[in-house]
Amino acid sequence: DQAGECELQNYYMKVGKYTSQMEENKILKPKALDVGDNLVLDTERCILCSRCVRFEDEVTKTSSLGIFNRGDHAIIGTFPGKKVQHNYSYNLVDICPVGAFTAKDFRFKCRVWFLKEMKTICPGCSTGCNVSLFHNRTDRKYYRLKPLKNNEVNGFWMCDLGRTMYTHLNEENRLSSPLKSGKALGWQHLSKEINHSIASAKQAGKDKVAVVLTPQYTNEEYEIILKSFKNNLGFLPKVFIWRDSKEKKEDFDGILLRGDRNPNTKGMHQVLENHGIESIIISKEMSSLKEFQPKITYVFGPEIESSYAEFEQDLATLNDLSHVVYFGNTLSKSAHMFSLVVPTKVFSEKRGHFVNHKGISQKLTPNMPVFPELLDIETVLGAI
Repeated sequence: DQAGECELQNYYMKVGKYTSQMEENKILKPKALDVGDNLVLDTERCILCSRCVRFEDEVTKTSSLGIFNRGDHAIIGTFPGKKVQHNYSYNLVDICPVGAFTAKDFRFKCRVWFLKEMKTICPGCSTGCNVSLFHNRTDRKYYRLKPLKNNEVNGFWMCDLGRTMYTHLNEENRLSSPLKSGKALGWQHLSKEINHSIASAKQAGKDKVAVVLTPQYTNEEYEIILKSFKNNLGFLPKVFIWRDSKEKKEDFDGILLRGDRNPNTKGMHQVLENHGIESIIISKEMSSLKEFQPKITYVFGPEIESSYAEFEQDLATLNDLSHVVYFGNTLSKSAHMFSLVVPTKVFSEKRGHFVNHKGISQKLTPNMPVFPELLDIETVLGAI
């Protein structure tokens, strides 16, 4: 809840009168009200500042909240038959000065004074909201994301979908070691397997080697990937772009969330253009990749797998190819059967840049403990 982040509480503890001077009976108001998919409201804490009402009226224009009754019986609440159900509901928690609104996702899970804050960029879509990521260093667990003000990008807000971009960072959702045909492979053996794969690709030739990119890596990682293959193979393989087959790239909700659910589409295309590479967008069921019939395929899979509506089906299609080296953080059983699976770092552990839909380049600066023994792409490909 808001304990530790309530400014009214902080002021009271600093200068407050600790003996109540109130002679009349205190009014008890409703507690722990379910007012939306993501929110709990405690009206006893509320000071009727009306920030939440204004947010609903002026920002989301959903007008779900109002002030009801009069005098000391006045309370914030939802209109009959309505709840707060939109993609920006968590912002009500941020703007509430006293913790009357609490987030179901974070409520009572961890006290804020146990958390460390890191400034980063949300990887949920091409807007690239500036955010703070909170984690507990003791148990290396991530707990939440909150917006940071940037007038050029996201203003004061972020969407509810973006708030979920921390769940895949936690240990229980991460692939911790390389896999060879579904069996664990020690990190010390990875460079040997990568070198063996590169030797096979060199022998297969340019027309039988494919590289599949997703728009969720940094500019620096794309540069490393392309330069490594060019230097070690003597040629650049055919480049394919794997996108969500059901995405509506041009969609926009009018506030922040965009249909392009990738943080670095623009950056990826900038790097490809700089290298003079013409890429092929993989269409539904990966037909263009299957028609190419590569003998060896290097796939740099998405970090945010939930942004791909048919992710499991696409992995199954990739499994039909003869030799696949997959870079990603998936725990999917389909991915385990690839020839080689290499776990990758996530956005909170990387150093590099994302370019948002406006062309604004934004820097990722890691300040979190890296997942045990995890290597970055530069280290993996640099060992060739």
